[in-house]
Amino acid sequence: MQRIKASKLKIKITDYLFPKFLKQSLRNSDKIICVSNKLKKLIIEKYDANSDIIFVMPCLADEETFYYDEEIRKKTRRRLNIEDKFAFIYAGGIGSWRYSDAVFQVISDIKKKFENIFFIVLTPNEKEAQNYSKKYFDDKDIFIAKASKNEVFEYLNAADMGVLLREYDPLNIVASPTKFAEYYLTGLPAIISENIGDYSELVQKENIGIVLSSSLSQREYLSKFENYLNKKEKVDRSFLSCKAKNLLSKKIYIDKLCEIYTTI
Repeated sequence: MQRIKASKLKIKITDYLFPKFLKQSLRNSDKIICVSNKLKKLIIEKYDANSDIIFVMPCLADEETFYYDEEIRKKTRRRLNIEDKFAFIYAGGIGSWRYSDAVFQVISDIKKKFENIFFIVLTPNEKEAQNYSKKYFDDKDIFIAKASKNEVFEYLNAADMGVLLREYDPLNIVASPTKFAEYYLTGLPAIISENIGDYSELVQKENIGIVLSSSLSQREYLSKFENYLNKKEKVDRSFLSCKAKNLLSKKIYIDKLCEIYTTI
């Protein structure tokens, strides 16, 4: 008889048991907390959960760490010598699993089409970022560094648009990236892939950036960016930052969570 490897057996058992265990757990729960309305919908449809007990709490950021400051913006832009540039910023990990090549390529394409584009990349994976940079950018058009939270706040203020591009997959469709909360709390518009949790629809609805579908050609997304630049209404960073506090600040959810726990 052919022996089954332990790893294969484990996968088969997990594939069988986990959905069953999850369904039982959801049905026996008093409250369910999930990170997006997209995930809530999935839980209801796939596991027949009671919608009345599901509470959506997105991944949040601290409004005392991430907020908009005009003076910080001016100071950081002077230090980077980008006072006359439109600056994109990506803050996060770099690697093939994070759609990194597409991130660098899209910003590079925009750079080739429009003048005065600059790219700020904050990442612990500096070596990987440098490799992508050599492929797509001249050194004068990009800044790569590790950064503490306080430093991230300064660079987010200095930038003009945050980058949140990810592949189309089931996890991203229901996700709630903390990075978006950090962008939004600093009043930063985003260039974002479609179908990233609830945020792609939020960007589209509130007109606070650019949504890119995977089917868009280079010409189409360059046209989208051009339309964004030519908008008559300019971005009010302070207004966006204040609006974000009511949506994605940790402080706003403290009372809501306490209320949930006291009802269990």
